Amino acid sequence: MKKLIYTLTAVLVSLTSVMFSQTAGTLTFTFTEVAQATTYNGNAQHDLAAWIQNTTGTGTGTFVKTKLRYAGGGTSDHLPTWSVNAGGTAGNCLAAACNTVDGTTGATRSSWTTYSITWDGKKGAAATGTLQPDGVYKVTLQSTWNHGTTGTATTSYTFTKGPAADHQTPAANAYFSGIILHWDPAVTAPTASLTVSSNNCVNSPVTFADASTGSPTSWTWSFPGGTPSVATTSNVSVTYTAAGTYSVTHTAATSSGTSTPVTQTFVVNPLPTITANSSTVCAGSAAVLSASGATTYSWNTGATTSSISVTPATTTNYTVTGTTSGCVNTKTLSVTVNATPTVAASNATVCSGTSANLTASGATTYSWNTGATTASISVTPTTNTTYTVIGTSNGCTNTKAVTVTVNALPTVAVNSTTICAGSTTTLTASGASTYSWNTGATGANLVVSPTANTVYTVTGTSATGCVKSTTASITVSSAPSIAVNSASICSGSSATLSATGVTTYTWNTGANTSTVVVSPTANTVYTVTGNLAGCAAVATKTVSVLVTPTPTVAASNATVCSGSSANLTASGATSYSWNTGA
Repeated sequence: MKKLIYTLTAVLVSLTSVMFSQTAGTLTFTFTEVAQATTYNGNAQHDLAAWIQNTTGTGTGTFVKTKLRYAGGGTSDHLPTWSVNAGGTAGNCLAAACNTVDGTTGATRSSWTTYSITWDGKKGAAATGTLQPDGVYKVTLQSTWNHGTTGTATTSYTFTKGPAADHQTPAANAYFSGIILHWDPAVTAPTASLTVSSNNCVNSPVTFADASTGSPTSWTWSFPGGTPSVATTSNVSVTYTAAGTYSVTHTAATSSGTSTPVTQTFVVNPLPTITANSSTVCAGSAAVLSASGATTYSWNTGATTSSISVTPATTTNYTVTGTTSGCVNTKTLSVTVNATPTVAASNATVCSGTSANLTASGATTYSWNTGATTASISVTPTTNTTYTVIGTSNGCTNTKAVTVTVNALPTVAVNSTTICAGSTTTLTASGASTYSWNTGATGANLVVSPTANTVYTVTGTSATGCVKSTTASITVSSAPSIAVNSASICSGSSATLSATGVTTYTWNTGANTSTVVVSPTANTVYTVTGNLAGCAAVATKTVSVLVTPTPTVAASNATVCSGSSANLTASGATSYSWNTGA
């Protein structure tokens, strides 16, 4: 009876890394043979083999190790050991070129079953073999059955040998199922290492990152003076509130052990102290904002200088960011914009010699070009004059100019005169447009008849409304008083009339003397006109002509005795005068 030979070959190929790092570990490769329909004498009867081979770098294409079925005393001989660099034949890849040993043609097994093989990552024996470089390895399984006349199967898988685990469950095919390909690096105590971010600043996170080798699974950090002060994650951000030199202590661990702590110092830089002052300006004015305390500056306006000039229309906040040694600080400034006051003041028109009150409004304080600092001023210009007032509110100023127009006073004239008592005269004013007298009369002419010296006032108003007053004096000369002596004469007698009190005299007799002699025959009225200082006076006198009486005397006794009396009675006259003296 012929034996049906089945061969299953596993080939693992490494891709040596550039750094030729060598990680110890274990490859576990499990698979189940899928039963095939063709048998030899009703038995599976097949050979299989597995070997490890690299594909790139030093020793490309050479076998690392091989496991195979070989003839032995029982089923326990199926794939019992790995072998390297010895015997075999070229026909079943057991030649020296395949680097296999213990391969024997004709090895058979009677059942399809599951196998699990391991590899220690070395080329050679476990105690003396050479740990192979990390990289990508390829696993190839080769199986034959029924002496290879009806079937041969070859399947390859790759995995990465290195510090990280590589666990795979490749899909089944017509020949192999339940495939598990696990590379597990050996667990050893890691070597702690760390990195610290640069340009670290107060109150900004300082970043610490684990850089340990040996694939640590846990970490311990200590940050004296920082927040947090301890941590157990691989990467940590810590904040420091004060500038200075700090230290960090880092430990990494795996299930196999804990690294030696490593301590590293680093510097936390202070934030720049940004100094900048806010400003207050008037609308339309520019404000210069200056910052100091940093190396470079950046404003929210886009400017990058330490000082900027801005002209905001309204109150505006500006932000400057200062940077020193990678640390930044921010300062916000406010530019307060005060409105320019609207200063109001009205022009004025006055008459020459009178005052104008000028009043400004719309501001808090005022300053006039006259030197006054009140809102209202009184001025008395002699000609048309412009006055300027500067109004100030919240430090902002505005200017207003006002003009005082000075209109000339009218030249009012009126005649004075002298009149005689009882006379009438007309006063005539000129030089104005309208007139008003202190008598209440209006108009240019005023007819008056004062009885005594009188002053009349006339106020003239020009077309511009300016007024001026003047006076006219009326001197009233008193009428002369003429005194004429009375005269009463007897018929045939003469009378002398004398006038006094004036300068010149005119009698109705035609005489021009102060005294005249008349001899009227009957009662007669004489008139004398006198003139004194241009005023005339008239006096009249009547000269009465008396009839010459014819007195008669009657005696009570025409004859009396000596010693006796007689009564004499006169008649025919008004008054009597006796020679006796009676």
